Amino acid sequence: MNFHQLRIFISVAEHLNFTKAAEDFFTTQPTISRQIALLEEDWRIPLFTRNSQGVLLTREGEVMLQASRDVIARINKGLEEARIIREGHKGSVRIGCPELMDSAKIVRPSICHFSRLYPEIDITIEKLPFLELLNSLATDKLDIIFTIDIDLQKMDGIEYSSFHSAQGIILMSHTHHLAARENLEFVDFSDETFLLPEEEDSPNRENRIMELCRSHGFECRKTLYVKNMESVLLSVQAGKGVAVLDTSIIDATNNEIFSSFMLPNDTASISIAHGWKKSNTNPALTLYIESLLNKKMSDTGM
Repeated sequence: MNFHQLRIFISVAEHLNFTKAAEDFFTTQPTISRQIALLEEDWRIPLFTRNSQGVLLTREGEVMLQASRDVIARINKGLEEARIIREGHKGSVRIGCPELMDSAKIVRPSICHFSRLYPEIDITIEKLPFLELLNSLATDKLDIIFTIDIDLQKMDGIEYSSFHSAQGIILMSHTHHLAARENLEFVDFSDETFLLPEEEDSPNRENRIMELCRSHGFECRKTLYVKNMESVLLSVQAGKGVAVLDTSIIDATNNEIFSSFMLPNDTASISIAHGWKKSNTNPALTLYIESLLNKKMSDTGM
């Protein structure tokens, strides 16, 4: 068995036609048949059956087709990683985060750490609206994204790891009538208007806010939807209401513009995670994920 024979087997299995497989390899049908016969002899199993309807994979052949694809994928990934090592860790990693995330505090330190380790690997970072961020990861436009972990839990084929802790807050204008109140409690916001981005910009946010209010003994009676998260901040600053956010949001802790009420840790601790597709074979991404883990362990003294 060799790499070339595996590729021939996969071609015949995909076409279910020996002649078309021969065309793929610019050879003759008898040559393809001979290579398949050698594989069957080597593996001691039948890979195909032939009848009046044409060529069909056997059950054994179906198993070996997936195994052959896996072997070739692993070899190709290994070759790509080896070439990057040989070339001095060249490559690129495309990173994304929500458009209002404080990337200077959350994302950039890990990038600077990685760039010191692998100066030949190019790093790009994009700040995108919520749905565009998730779609860019799903369609391989981004290698890895940073966002709230519950956003990643619902995505198929995604690996993720917690990276940063943020604190839930109620954000209000620094001129808001509750901003200067001492011993402020969550229930004091029961008559306030809660500002929300449109559902597509932050799915299920309204339900989470409703549950949070109920857990503190009151129903959220007034909500106001605005276009996006940027509009939420603008509306809060303009005094149109308050917003349930977290300290990962840029400007959320700017005391010249806003005042914030810290929610209790047991109800509003937010986990920021980085997520990537399991099927992503970018070896530079593997190095970046490893550096994130090592930096996290270093920062926490583990």
